[in-house]
Amino acid sequence: MVKNIFNRLFSKQDIRPPEIIENAFNAIFKDASSTEWHKATSHAYEVMFYVNEKEHIARFNNVGELIYNLINIKPEELPLAVFETASNKGEIMSAIAIFHLDKLSECEIIFRNTDKIRFVMHLTPSGNINSINKL
Repeated sequence: MVKNIFNRLFSKQDIRPPEIIENAFNAIFKDASSTEWHKATSHAYEVMFYVNEKEHIARFNNVGELIYNLINIKPEELPLAVFETASNKGEIMSAIAIFHLDKLSECEIIFRNTDKIRFVMHLTPSGNINSINKL
């Protein structure tokens, strides 16, 4: 999921979203900096930005409703159960916290095992594994 979002973000030119979306973004993310907007689908816009030096990607629908917010976080900032589950699988390379309606709904972890093979793993906030796929 996140890989596709980053690919789409970096493969298109920055645009300006409709005013209703930009206003919604500014109301929710008052401290955002370095914003880069992109048309994600015919019904949604994505914006990459920073808050307190953390990278975010947020998606808004055409009427300015926040669909989700992804935050690139340090492994030690993960919920303890997620961190423990992921650490037991291997070395955590990156961690993304996925929020829907201001609630943590999922974590995406990229880790590598002892053979240096990388995997992407999706977990619930309580540390239950939803999926693991080799990269």
